[in-house]
Amino acid sequence: MLFGTTVRVQDDLRWSQGHCSTRLMSDRTREMVSRRTLFRQSAVLGGLGLLTAVRGAKPKVPLSEEDDRFLDDLQRAAYLYFWEQGNPQTGLVRDRFSVHGNDGGGVASIAATGFGLTALCIAEKRRYLLHGPVRDRVLATLRALWRKLPNHRGFFYHFADVNTGERQWDSEVSSVDTAILLCGVLTCTQCFDHEELNDLAEDIFNRVDWTWLSEDTTLLPHGWMPEMGFLPYRWDGNSELMMMYLLGLGSSSHPLPAGHGTLGSAPHLNMGAAVPWRTLYSRPPPADSPTAAAPESAGCSASNRGTRSGSQPGTPESPH
Repeated sequence: MLFGTTVRVQDDLRWSQGHCSTRLMSDRTREMVSRRTLFRQSAVLGGLGLLTAVRGAKPKVPLSEEDDRFLDDLQRAAYLYFWEQGNPQTGLVRDRFSVHGNDGGGVASIAATGFGLTALCIAEKRRYLLHGPVRDRVLATLRALWRKLPNHRGFFYHFADVNTGERQWDSEVSSVDTAILLCGVLTCTQCFDHEELNDLAEDIFNRVDWTWLSEDTTLLPHGWMPEMGFLPYRWDGNSELMMMYLLGLGSSSHPLPAGHGTLGSAPHLNMGAAVPWRTLYSRPPPADSPTAAAPESAGCSASNRGTRSGSQPGTPESPH
C-alpha cells in the first residue's frame, strides 16, 4: 500500500512540476531564470523532497482494482477534510475536527489553510471538484489573507478564528506556518490562470519581510509575539525549515541576505550537507526504507552558534 500511495502522489507531483516548468520555460526564451525564481519554485516543489527521492519506486505487486479504489477513496477523504472544514467566506481551514460531531470550536490554523490550498488544486486536477468552485474558494482565501487577516510584517498568526481571521489562543506570529501557507498560495498560481488570483498571490508573498525576521541572525526564529518579541527558538536542524529559507531567498521585495542557507555558504546552515540519521533522531530508519538516505540530499545541518535572544519587538501589527 505504501508504494502504491507513493506512486499516486507522485502523479500529482509530476503534474505540479509540469505546470512550473511550463511557466519557467516561457521566461527562458528571454533570459535564464533568476535565482530568486528558482528558490521560490524549489520551495513549492522541494517541500515534497522525500517523495522525489523515491520517485523511481515501483509497486512490488501490481495494484488490484480493490487497492486502486481504496487509494482513490483515501485521496477523496483527504481533500474533503479541507473542503468541508474550510470556511467558504475566509477560506481558513480548521486546525482539527472530531468525527463524533464536536468540532472543538472555530479555530483555524495557517498551516492547515496552506495544505488545504494545495489539496484543492489536486482535487481539481483529479476532477473530484469542478474548476469553478475550487477557483472561487481559492480566491476567497487569498482575498481574506490579503485584506482581512491580521499579520505582522506579512507573517501570520499560527491560529486564527475560522470566521473572522482574528488571532486565537495568544498564538505567535509563526515563521514556518506562514511558509507552509505561502507554499499553498504559490501552488495555486500554477493551477489557475487567473489575473486577480495571481496578483493576490504575488502581493501576499511580497508583503512578507524576511529581512526583519533575519535582522541579526542567520538562523531564523520560530516566531514573534507582540507581548514578548522574538521567540528564543531557532530553525537550526533538519526539518521543514528548508521551504522557509528558500522562500526567503526567493523574495523579490524583502529577500534574506546572502549567507542564509545559500547552498553551503552560510556559516551556520549548510543546505544539502549530509547529516547522519543518528545526529538528528534517536534511531535510524530501517535499512531498506526508501527514504533512508533522503536527509543527505534534502536536509540541512546547522549549529547553535550565533543565535540571538532577548530581541526587541518590531513595529505594531497591521492588517496589511
